[in-house]
Amino acid sequence: TLLRTKPFFRRTVNKESVVLATGDHPRTFANRNRLVRTVGWINGVKTGHTRDAGYVLVGSGRRGGIQVVSAVLGTPSERARDADSLALLTFGRRAFQRITAAPVGKRVGISVPIRYRRGAELELVVGPNGERTVVPDGQRGRVTINPTRWPREVEGPIAAGTVLGEADVLQDGRRIATVPLVAR
Repeated sequence: TLLRTKPFFRRTVNKESVVLATGDHPRTFANRNRLVRTVGWINGVKTGHTRDAGYVLVGSGRRGGIQVVSAVLGTPSERARDADSLALLTFGRRAFQRITAAPVGKRVGISVPIRYRRGAELELVVGPNGERTVVPDGQRGRVTINPTRWPREVEGPIAAGTVLGEADVLQDGRRIATVPLVAR
């Protein structure tokens, strides 16, 4: 969450070097995470080494709207640490996809009777919303749309796109967004 909620931290760990202007003179620190310099989508985070832990890297990368994080411990060299981190981050990135959670125009199974027009109904569909989410690759079905509010009846004329209700967008049963339902 530091990468998402702390812009200064996010910018700092994604630089090849930083200059700290503290004390009596500026100090330049090079980022020891070579992946930040050599792989465009890698954006951090922290290297380390101790005799017991070996070479360590908490790595992160962002591509196609998907942020992944890895932790590698106990490697015998910086080269092995970098290779293992890149392999993990690449695997993690390929394991997920970013999808439109509630596509505009998606049918939700709601039709509302139109007053004074026996048998006539107005279908409600998902309206403009821009909601996106990340799911495991090939598992779009983990995201569902659950209508929560709509009128019992409408009186025409109603223009297509008129907002008439709302629906919750659920991922694995947990609400991630609320979107408008509009007249189809």
